[in-house]
Amino acid sequence: MEPGFSFSGDPSVVFCVDGTPVIICLQYYGAGGSGIYAYRSLDQGITWQSGVQADLNGANDKVQSACDFSNGPHHGQICAAWDRFFTGAGDNVYISTSDDGGQTFSTSKRIDDANANAIAPDVAYGANSELWVMWADRGRFDVMVDHSSDGGATWGTDIFVSNFNNVPSPIPGSFFRMFDIFSVAADWTNGPFAGSVYVAWHTWKGSAPRHANIRCAATHDGGATWSSVVVNASDTTFADQVFPHAVVDAKGTLNIDFYDRRLDPNNYLLWTWVARSSDGGATFKEYRVSDAGWDHAATESAWFIGDYMGIDASAHEVRPFWTDGTSGSQDVACDVVNLDFFSDVSTLSAATGGVAAFTIDVGPNLGGLDYWVLGSLATSPGLTFGNGVHLPLNWDLLFQITMQFANSATFVNTHGTLDAAGGALASFDTGGPFSPALAGIDLYFSTLVLQPSPAFATNPTKVTLVP
Repeated sequence: MEPGFSFSGDPSVVFCVDGTPVIICLQYYGAGGSGIYAYRSLDQGITWQSGVQADLNGANDKVQSACDFSNGPHHGQICAAWDRFFTGAGDNVYISTSDDGGQTFSTSKRIDDANANAIAPDVAYGANSELWVMWADRGRFDVMVDHSSDGGATWGTDIFVSNFNNVPSPIPGSFFRMFDIFSVAADWTNGPFAGSVYVAWHTWKGSAPRHANIRCAATHDGGATWSSVVVNASDTTFADQVFPHAVVDAKGTLNIDFYDRRLDPNNYLLWTWVARSSDGGATFKEYRVSDAGWDHAATESAWFIGDYMGIDASAHEVRPFWTDGTSGSQDVACDVVNLDFFSDVSTLSAATGGVAAFTIDVGPNLGGLDYWVLGSLATSPGLTFGNGVHLPLNWDLLFQITMQFANSATFVNTHGTLDAAGGALASFDTGGPFSPALAGIDLYFSTLVLQPSPAFATNPTKVTLVP
């Protein structure tokens, strides 16, 4: 915490294009108001430089930020956005940008047009450095965006995305407060959905059965038109899903995490789920992330579990993070989620045999390319191809068998062409029992994508032979 301030909060983490992490957060209630501060680390988070003030005002709150990873003219720029409550013009949205990795920031400017009730702006960059900021208007219950094509120097007219129904605070039967805090993501890559923008929010179904859903709107024409779908469409229990956060990864897939109660028949305990879309936000597949549900009322602060979740993604994995109370205390939890390639089982019986079904979902930027599902008895050191693509499998007997017998009755659909979304299904079918002596052996599988030379390799998934 900076000297002279009462406390800090609302942290947002961005990584610069060179990998430097920058934390941008609020320092509350100091002389002159609440400050927007940025902190850099040059040693991978071990130590942090002194804070740089981007703004100071008595009504600053709810800061979020992003870095431009596109190949556009503002590659590497950082933008921070926040709201300013109770001004003479209502609750407004402000931004500041940095073109030197968070060392200095531009003079802040207001970007919203209406004198409304804006809260919690979020930030994303598109494929040509288009800068998008989203917020909720709590007066009209509208989801709004604005964008800049010149690195934040000028802004257009506010764009209406959708209306929403305010989720009660607290949700009936719960104790934690609900804020209208939503998220924006943009496809910054050069794939088929380059420049697409996605906005995720929660909304309340006021008629029976009453519950909260996550919706996501997508635009593929720069905000001129929007279409939206329910993200948690596979939930048939009418449970609550709230607090979405979204990110687009390097392969053009959209990933959204959120709190979810579908696994509790009483619609009370909280789990963390991730939904992925590989078709430009038209459909989603949903996955449970957290190991157990937790009771917010059994923690030290039943009324407050934080106002945000978070999510980031590399080319190979998704990393959601959230408030978790399974220990009886509110902790920050994170997990590594492999959605590019995974198996429906982690073990197969050597005595009886069985089938391991593989899902390949490497994203639309790799759609239509050829693939191999290959196996090995080890993942280290692996195979690195001339263009730097690393396949985490060794050239051993299992590797050679999976190549030689691809698309056989044992290795089903393990060689072929990905669909337009970068997806395929394959399986390993033992065809009956193995020798009991094989129990305890780990089998590793990975997918290699070719264009026609190696273009991408997934993280491995492990299937262990048990007795």
